[in-house]
Amino acid sequence: MSGRVRSMKRRLAKVEQTLADRKKEEDLVNCLCGRHVLAWPGHAKELKAELNRTCPVHGFRQVGLIHCLKFAATEMTPEGEKERFRLEDAELHQVIEEYKSRKLAWKRLRSRPSPVGP
Repeated sequence: MSGRVRSMKRRLAKVEQTLADRKKEEDLVNCLCGRHVLAWPGHAKELKAELNRTCPVHGFRQVGLIHCLKFAATEMTPEGEKERFRLEDAELHQVIEEYKSRKLAWKRLRSRPSPVGP
């Protein structure tokens, strides 16, 4: 192969890599992963909807930290309110555990070697 052809192939490969890098950077602008999520007691449905959003870049959305607020009952808190706090807290934690299970399954699926084609 002549030097000119090799040189052109190298330059072409460099241009292709630059375009691929640019495309990756553009895609990452739309990424929803890594963002923190706030979980409010009594808002488990909203939390579930937020955790079920898909990332346009990666598919599965890997959120950052999940900040879970919790209301503390005192001795002045009526019993009915204490029970409501407990139920809302349990509901939030169930949603978070479901998300963690899906995330673990997604990671396992990604780590499997892809089947070799014919």
